[in-house]
Amino acid sequence: MFWLVKKEYLYDFRYKMRSLNLIFNPFFMMAPYVLLAQNYGAATRVLGSMLLWSWLVQLIYGISYGIESLKIEGVLGMILMSPMHFITYQFFYYIYLVLRQLLVTGITLVLTWLFLGITVDNIVKFLITLIIGSVGLFCFTVGYSSFVLKFKKMQGINTTLQNVFGFLSGYTIPITKFPIALRFVSYLIPLTYAIHVMDIEYMASPILIGLFVLVSLVWLIIGILFVNKNLNGMKMRGDFEQW
Repeated sequence: MFWLVKKEYLYDFRYKMRSLNLIFNPFFMMAPYVLLAQNYGAATRVLGSMLLWSWLVQLIYGISYGIESLKIEGVLGMILMSPMHFITYQFFYYIYLVLRQLLVTGITLVLTWLFLGITVDNIVKFLITLIIGSVGLFCFTVGYSSFVLKFKKMQGINTTLQNVFGFLSGYTIPITKFPIALRFVSYLIPLTYAIHVMDIEYMASPILIGLFVLVSLVWLIIGILFVNKNLNGMKMRGDFEQW
């Protein structure tokens, strides 16, 4: 894990413009929405929910859609030949993403406070929610990555799916405003629980925590089963590269 994290950070330092884009882009992306929400007294809520959503975006892009980059670069085959299971590799990469996203989130919070005068309520509890919620998001992205392994060229619908997941999780409108049927779908996405906990001022009930754990475990089990199935199929076909 140490060498994987070190390799990624060396890559970030080597390509400084890419790193600066990752660090400062969230602020400029969120600022218009936060300023608009300020007119309705919801700036703090929108800032927090969009920060939570940005973690899902980065995990999907890094862990799931990153598979396509590994196939294009011809690296996936070498990773699969290592003694480390592919899901273990995904977990170590998730650790790197958590460390990076904590830095990005901290910078975004500082910039919104300096330039907009807005921050989230109870930063400590918010950051704890981010970290705990990211565990569920990792399970979700492992499950989702099984589809990326199965179906090629899913990068083309990346933006659409990210916004669908964000909307269903309540990053713009609280899920309590949704119809019951749509709310049921929302509770299948772990991000929903993190945003909802923030909305109820971090007063999570045991039932809500239990549902979060259950949904996360279901996604992880789906991921383990179908990732293994699709990897075995790729080994039989020799389909480790994508052109």
